[in-house]
Amino acid sequence: MFALTNNADMMPSSHFNPQRKIPLIDQNRSPSSGRRNGSLSVVRADLVSTHDTDEAADIIRKVYSDARVFTAAGAPFSCAMSAVMFGDIQRISATWSAGAQLDSNGLLERYAITIAKDGLAHGSQNSASVDIVPEQRAAIFSPNRPVHMWIDAVFQARTLTFESALLKRHFLALTGNEAPRNISFDEDFRSDSTAGTALFEVLALFHGALDREDASPLWLASLRDTMLTGLLVHVRHTGSRFLDAPPPRAKQASVRRAEEFIAAHAAEPIGLADIVAAADVPERSLRAAFKAQGRPSPMELLRHHRFELARKGLETPTPTTTIARIITDLGLGNPGRFSTEYRKRFGEAPSETLERGLVRLGLQRRRPL
Repeated sequence: MFALTNNADMMPSSHFNPQRKIPLIDQNRSPSSGRRNGSLSVVRADLVSTHDTDEAADIIRKVYSDARVFTAAGAPFSCAMSAVMFGDIQRISATWSAGAQLDSNGLLERYAITIAKDGLAHGSQNSASVDIVPEQRAAIFSPNRPVHMWIDAVFQARTLTFESALLKRHFLALTGNEAPRNISFDEDFRSDSTAGTALFEVLALFHGALDREDASPLWLASLRDTMLTGLLVHVRHTGSRFLDAPPPRAKQASVRRAEEFIAAHAAEPIGLADIVAAADVPERSLRAAFKAQGRPSPMELLRHHRFELARKGLETPTPTTTIARIITDLGLGNPGRFSTEYRKRFGEAPSETLERGLVRLGLQRRRPL
């Protein structure tokens, strides 16, 4: 994720500033809302695959605004980078050889979560130690915090970055309070802690969904919100005191508004911020009100409505209806999980519902009943 320049003395750089986004990608985003003007989509780009450090540096500077990493002179070098954009989220996958040293003044108005697939990285952020170890430790880089890192000779990593505005919207949705000027997280998290395990699992799901060519925007939006909630709730940060305090009570009218909004927009890529905006109450208050009334959480209710839409689609199919397409359109996870949950909810396999619908409408059956 860094620009590379050969330097025999391994001198530190003065800038690590991934502020600019991948060029030619139009976010088409409303500035006053977490929702999009139109449907969310996934955009992919191969950025570079080269053995030339200057070529790699040129591409990476365009993405990360003059970020630099120095490698030892004469060391074998290669760099491959690709990008995936989903709404406000940017995912950079990078593989490179040749050990590197990084000095940075810190990200500007962006957060980055780096997980290694191969190789190690260690150093410090704002004088606190940072270690990136495959399947054990990941790093969270917060805006305006100095970073000093040393990277293994062979390193493969995935980095999710997003603007501070996205996190602040989510913080407001959770707490009902404006976020502190800059929310700064603890520097890394471990997979052997309760919170770390949960975050690693959510991040693995999110990365896996981004890898799919048929990734569902609804599923990705749900995973994005789950990831942001996990970060704010489970990792200590400068705004944690607002989450430690008891949430204010929500009125019955807020619950009704949330239910009506979810029912009306279940087929759209709505998220947490949209639901709490409709309810006009913080998410924690809304969730507590749902629980007090013996109801599922707002996000569970959204999933319930999407399963109902899936059943309706299978009961009234068209000649081109497939289970896979319905799963993708409604963001209901992978086929195995969907099938298990569908049978639990409706007492039959989704294929049985589809076959019965085809027979009822006089369409060609796809397998014997």
